[in-house]
Amino acid sequence: MKLLTPMPRRASATTTSLPGLAFFFYVLIVGAAVAVLPPVLAIFLGILPLSALLFNRAFVFQAPLRLLHFLFVAAMVLFILWPRYLAFNFGGPDLTPARLVYATLLGIWAGALVSPAFRQELWSAIRESKFWIWLAVAYFVLRLFSSFFSDAPGLSLYQIANELFTAVLILPIVLSIYRHPPQIESMAFWIFLASVVVAGLAIVEWTLSRTLFSNVSIPGMRVDSEWLQNAVMDKVRAGKYRAQSTFSHPLLLAEFMMFALPLTLYVAAGKGFWMRSLGVTGLLLCLAGAVVTGSRSTLIALPPMLLLAVVMLATRQRLADGRSSALGMFILFCTVVGLLGFAVLLTFDFVSLELVTGRSALEVSSTNTRLQMLRQGVPLILERPLLGYGPGLSAYLAGVSNSLGLTIDSYYLSLALDSGLVCLIIFVLLTAGVAVKGFVSATRDSSSLGLLKGMMGVSLIGMLIIKSILSTPHNAPLIFLCIALILVPAANQRIVRKR
Repeated sequence: MKLLTPMPRRASATTTSLPGLAFFFYVLIVGAAVAVLPPVLAIFLGILPLSALLFNRAFVFQAPLRLLHFLFVAAMVLFILWPRYLAFNFGGPDLTPARLVYATLLGIWAGALVSPAFRQELWSAIRESKFWIWLAVAYFVLRLFSSFFSDAPGLSLYQIANELFTAVLILPIVLSIYRHPPQIESMAFWIFLASVVVAGLAIVEWTLSRTLFSNVSIPGMRVDSEWLQNAVMDKVRAGKYRAQSTFSHPLLLAEFMMFALPLTLYVAAGKGFWMRSLGVTGLLLCLAGAVVTGSRSTLIALPPMLLLAVVMLATRQRLADGRSSALGMFILFCTVVGLLGFAVLLTFDFVSLELVTGRSALEVSSTNTRLQMLRQGVPLILERPLLGYGPGLSAYLAGVSNSLGLTIDSYYLSLALDSGLVCLIIFVLLTAGVAVKGFVSATRDSSSLGLLKGMMGVSLIGMLIIKSILSTPHNAPLIFLCIALILVPAANQRIVRKR
């Protein structure tokens, strides 16, 4: 005798619409509370209803994954393409298209978390990579905890809130949205296209020797701060123009190019003549985009990145055809090409033996300034090694004065001063460890997603190298995007096996 199991009852239209209506009215009520009531009471009234919604088991509905995917891709593409200094300002925070789309994404994603099924998928993905997730949580908790012992708690809490919403939340958002390989590949391809456009704009800007968007003015835009004035200025060092494309500084563009280069290799290794041709074209453009930034750090980061990518691709080729000769021939070919390219850079004076110390008086001064920051910062770190002095204060402690005011030129020095040595160690373990995980996965998994994980690991390595001379956190979302993309496929495999 067969056992009859009852068919699951489909949620009615009324039941499906209730969570959306409840969340809409919840936002209105909390918004009114924040505007009228004291902050502590408003937060208390906001946490209770939100907790009830997040632990709900009654309202069952399907999360809008396609809409979330579209909004996430749009937010990332706009983040890359829209110049950050072209913002609307009406007295509050700067508004850009990327921020508006991302705010919409956050609102819909928070509403989707009301769904028990959506939350279950997210928890399954987190459990699959729980060690790395715990490291990310420990990193953020230490940053938050150090804010309460900061010399300027208000500034530190603002910095942490900004980091949470613009960067850290990228990790759970990607883990919850992306469950199938085609969606992940689609997102990676759109980011690749945006990267190619940025590289092309950098080459055009370097050719014209002027900032492309310096004369653009939009309603509500204000260019009255020192930061904005510096962002739209032409960048020249030792008589050579330095491109910044859609970013606010050449070093930020250089960091982004290190993120994008492995992505071009991923596309170049794809299937089909046109796809490979597009990838090779993007690779050449991004290489040129990295060179025209005039940053010595890119020339230091490129060799290890290309070596890792070559070893990864060669190992995958050996796994595919079973011939060890392919590995040696491929490495030999890429080594010869790399040496020839380095010789060309030497010939045209892009690289010299003074690459580290500086090729001009200005570059030597820049190197000496960074050494001065270390001499000032290390003793301060040793005085408060556990929690630091509070997020956002490192430039005031060990920075130097320039056209922007105070600045500090190392993210690692900045993080140690802000939140302590433990937080710095956790950040390095998280990013470098996930990068190694992506590389190892790519050498064991011959699928396209395995290759993407490996290339995102190479991107992380490149960005970590640039972080040694750049503390500006503008590209922090890309770091957490790399981490998420490396972790997502493994989580998806666990979910698929359960089904």
